[in-house]
Amino acid sequence: MTTSYEIEVSGMTCNHCRMRVKRALAALPEVSEVEVDLASGRAKVVAARELDVALLLQTVEAEGYAGAVAASNG
Repeated sequence: MTTSYEIEVSGMTCNHCRMRVKRALAALPEVSEVEVDLASGRAKVVAARELDVALLLQTVEAEGYAGAVAASNG
């Protein structure tokens, strides 16, 4: 069973920003898929198991962006 999360990411202004967020989230254990849409400012994360949402937000913030959970589906 997989769990998906949608995160609002504030502060991304270019493709380089998008890739930084994508790489950082993809590097987390258990994450199997990451899609980051620059236009909407949202990241979709799919994981093999339920993750600590705070870890996802800390990862986004460590890259210099603000994050907020938009949705999760466990």
